[in-house]
Amino acid sequence: RKDIADMFFLANGDRAAWHKRMDAQFDAFQKDGDFNRITQWIIWNREYPGKVDYYYKKYNFAKMSNAEIMKVINTFYATIGNQELARILIGKLDFDKMSDSTIARFVRANLWSYDRPMVERIYARMQDPDYKRWEVFDFFHWGEQHGYLTDSQKKRAIPLGMEVTGIDKYAQDAWHWVAHIHLWRGQYQEAIRAFNMADKPPTTLWEIVDAYLAWGKPEQAITTLQEIENFFAHLRPQAALRIAHVYKGMGKKKLYVAGLRRVLKMYPKSGQSSTAHVELEGMGEPIVKIGGAIDAD
Repeated sequence: RKDIADMFFLANGDRAAWHKRMDAQFDAFQKDGDFNRITQWIIWNREYPGKVDYYYKKYNFAKMSNAEIMKVINTFYATIGNQELARILIGKLDFDKMSDSTIARFVRANLWSYDRPMVERIYARMQDPDYKRWEVFDFFHWGEQHGYLTDSQKKRAIPLGMEVTGIDKYAQDAWHWVAHIHLWRGQYQEAIRAFNMADKPPTTLWEIVDAYLAWGKPEQAITTLQEIENFFAHLRPQAALRIAHVYKGMGKKKLYVAGLRRVLKMYPKSGQSSTAHVELEGMGEPIVKIGGAIDAD
């Protein structure tokens, strides 16, 4: 048992003896085909490269399924941090027996975070060209957001996204992701056009508001917020308060105060009404009751 080996190590500090006891325990109880146990011993020895190699050689890849190998790959990437052995293990996978969806899940779970140079190489093993293009573009979108793309990938991101917008199955999401990439690059006019093409209200309407504000066009942002307030009942208080806050950002205090008052009158039971109440009080604006509703004089 590992706890016994640990106890002896704490008592005498002899790491070589610890390794010897751990090796003996492994040999005494290891059963053929128990690949999870090999992985566990590798995890316990991950700080000792020689031992990692020693136990790695105990895998019998000829008897392991793709699923078992993928599990080990994830351990080497996520837990052990050994990219070299993880890549060798990828070479053990039988991609001819893997569906496109399995390949896509594998790449997302392992390569997006731990080995980005391998992403496109493994996506290339997918058979469906449309699915493949979507997966690569989805990775480009994620990579753009987090600053992980290479210069080549940055150049290819939007052109690839535009290709994917021509695939009915992925068109709406592709337009949405194209819009994000334009927005993150400060290309606001192109972003707004793409958000409109994505047509996923109210989400894209909120994003159009953000794009207009980043572009320095608060009046257009207010127009879009009014559209949200008019057509999405559950978002009316939120949109109304945001309008007030846009006026605040513009330095138009009277319109900001008027916007807060409007929230109190129109949506007295909302959380946004409470926020407006607090902000009005913070500015010294008196709060009174009118017709049973909270209002600002």
